[in-house]
Amino acid sequence: MKSSISLPSLLTLLIIQSSISVVATNHFDDPIIISIDLDNGMMTDQDLIVTGYIENEVSPTSVWWYLSNSDETLASGFLTGELIETDVQSSRPQWGFSFIIDVHNIMPCACNLHILAQETVEDPIEAIRSLFLHGSTQLLPPTIFLDSPREGSWVSRYFLLQGNSFSIGDSEPMLQAKITQSETTTQCSEQDSTTILESVVIPDKISSVDWLAGSFSSKIDVSDFADGWYDIFVFASNDESSDDSELCISLRIDNTPPKSIINGSDFAIEGSSELLFDGSETDDAVWGRTGINYIWTLRRPSHTGSTPIEVSSGLDVRTYSVSTDYSGEFELSLTTIDQAGNSDTTIKSFVIDNLSPIVRLQIDGKAIFDGDSVSISKSSTTSFDASYSSDTVNDLQSLRCVWRINNVPFYEGLHRDMTWPEGVEDQYELIIEVSDDDSETAILTITVSDAEQREQFPNSLIVLFGSMGFLLYAVIRRRQTSEAEHRIPKWI
Repeated sequence: MKSSISLPSLLTLLIIQSSISVVATNHFDDPIIISIDLDNGMMTDQDLIVTGYIENEVSPTSVWWYLSNSDETLASGFLTGELIETDVQSSRPQWGFSFIIDVHNIMPCACNLHILAQETVEDPIEAIRSLFLHGSTQLLPPTIFLDSPREGSWVSRYFLLQGNSFSIGDSEPMLQAKITQSETTTQCSEQDSTTILESVVIPDKISSVDWLAGSFSSKIDVSDFADGWYDIFVFASNDESSDDSELCISLRIDNTPPKSIINGSDFAIEGSSELLFDGSETDDAVWGRTGINYIWTLRRPSHTGSTPIEVSSGLDVRTYSVSTDYSGEFELSLTTIDQAGNSDTTIKSFVIDNLSPIVRLQIDGKAIFDGDSVSISKSSTTSFDASYSSDTVNDLQSLRCVWRINNVPFYEGLHRDMTWPEGVEDQYELIIEVSDDDSETAILTITVSDAEQREQFPNSLIVLFGSMGFLLYAVIRRRQTSEAEHRIPKWI
């Protein structure tokens, strides 16, 4: 028994040699449909005329066919330049095709006819028919082909082996699947399938087969397999033929989830440069870092519970930046998904510390600072302006400014043209409190006095100076009287 020969080189050659034209493709179009006017399991010993049509929005850029058994490609051809658009009423255009297969040099053969159509760079669509080309006395093994998994597929824990097998004769065929580890992606063409069939124990017989429809399905458990490339051999046989039909595909088993890793700072100041988080150390063991999907989710538990603030995802999106415009406690989670669907999530908490606002006050255009004493005219209107108070960009528009006179609130806003407050005599304490939306506050306190009162001479000082003048006069007068008494002669 020969081993199965893969067809990548043939398909590549067919695509290169076929007539390729650039066509604008709508990725939301329905897929190509290939219809073949042949029944599966057809038997003939005559030249075979194959007809059918291809349905699509636009003419396919490449169409080709090949006929193969388990060992090799027996015939092939191109159909791209031979397509004829039909006049059949349909929701989409159709292109008919027709070709002849000379079976005389091929018989006997349990064969599969493959017809493929491709639109620009999209993966080709394939239709397959099983044919038995033989004389009346010849016995042939069942045919076999797979629908899934595809060559090079990624699988984890288990996969569904699905395909079709058709048989002639009265005996019920038997299907077997064998898995063996591969060192390269082309190992199928290098291994002896006879040895594989006789030596590999698990998995074994495929029992879920609908021979009337020709379909089979089997759930293959690979949860105990180490990560790596593997070859899947599928064999079909019956009691009426000494030969087997077989096929082999290579696939990648990946049972190990990637290890999500986030590197980045735990702390930042509001309004500073963006925080950058790096997930590039995330790794998927045997398969490395290529092809991993990254899902970054930013949450703010203290404000929004579990509702994400932002989600960013994509293939190989290994870094994520967070603006520091908003303060608070945050959680950043990184979920990584490998090409087999395995995933891992890690969470990093960090804090953006809020900056308090700064109160800045101008009175009639002059800058005033905390603790200053200011004199204003009691009889005039004065401009008090706190609009130059500052904060980070995100908080600036939400600043709340409360004004107090002798600690009694009387106004809210950043600017006030104010007259002397009622009920206040000659002096009061003005307090300005500015707060942002994170309840951080800053306070400026000044003493405001009546400038006109300062210009007047206080009555208390007048009384004081009058008293001092009267006292000084009395002292001088007393001294003068005493001296006069000493100058008067005494009579004896």
